[in-house]
Amino acid sequence: MKINQSGFIGILFVILMIVGIADYLVVTKRSLAPVQISPSTESANPLPSPPPAHVLKNEPVLLKEQFTAKKNQLISVANTDLQIRITNFYNSPCPANAECFWSGVGVELEYIQNGKSQKGMNLLEAFGYHTTIIKTDYETYADLIVERMYR
Repeated sequence: MKINQSGFIGILFVILMIVGIADYLVVTKRSLAPVQISPSTESANPLPSPPPAHVLKNEPVLLKEQFTAKKNQLISVANTDLQIRITNFYNSPCPANAECFWSGVGVELEYIQNGKSQKGMNLLEAFGYHTTIIKTDYETYADLIVERMYR
């Protein structure tokens, strides 16, 4: 069977498209991990709760204490050298009746300790600490709890 030049180019184009789409899906799936929020802690009311007084005064929060953080607000954790901040919110949920590899919502966290920084989307563990996202509107605030992972 003989394939003319335009037929060969068409087949090559289809193969390259399939490879490109597969590569995109693999990269997207690896770099965008889903947020770990339990259904019992999600709120049907997305309005932000008022920040606790210690956050407004910029006082350190205690380990295992729930607190509210806003974008770029640097929060110090009492009796540790850890600081945490929300650097970005992502709010592009999967459309209804669509299949998505990622929900499109998330919180980008930055941990700072001893001059070192770790930052990432839904990065819930860093420097031996674990952060739980209790509630968020994915636009202006997140209620968090920070705990030490190791003793």
